[in-house]
Amino acid sequence: MLRLLGEQGLLAPMLPPEYGGASADTLTQVLIIEELVRASPAVVTIAEIQGSMIAHNIYEFGNRMQKEDILPKIASGYYIAAFALSEPCCGSDAAAIETTAARQGESG
Repeated sequence: MLRLLGEQGLLAPMLPPEYGGASADTLTQVLIIEELVRASPAVVTIAEIQGSMIAHNIYEFGNRMQKEDILPKIASGYYIAAFALSEPCCGSDAAAIETTAARQGESG
């Protein structure tokens, strides 16, 4: 299913075509997600994580090698991307994570 979405440019639609996307804007991605969720919440969860959280962040912040080598594989569904979240305070409850910053020394 993910490869079929990739072939349609729907797996990572916000990526530019050279990486396998469709140069979609955020609204278009949301509309794609709304339609996909009607068919399969499980597939759309994978697609959303793959397209928004991972592919888009690699595109924005990754180096050239990551963009050229990894993004087309993620956008096509050839790679299934994932992330892990676990914090000592709250396990995988991302909303419960608390962070603080503290100046240390003269360089901070």
